[in-house]
Amino acid sequence: MNESVAQIEAIIGRRVKRDIGQMTEWAKGNLARAAEAVMNTPNAHVGIVTGFYIQHAEPPSPET
Repeated sequence: MNESVAQIEAIIGRRVKRDIGQMTEWAKGNLARAAEAVMNTPNAHVGIVTGFYIQHAEPPSPET
């Protein structure tokens, strides 16, 4: 795996308040393949799902 991609995966998988270590370990090595699949798919659509607190939401929401 490309070192830059490995570094991105490491950043994505950092432990920040809650542990996603099992998911990170399961998905390790798939970022490059996913990126290639998107690049090789004409008119591809990508959804990005995150989980973070949105204070200004009505009502304030713990996750998206």
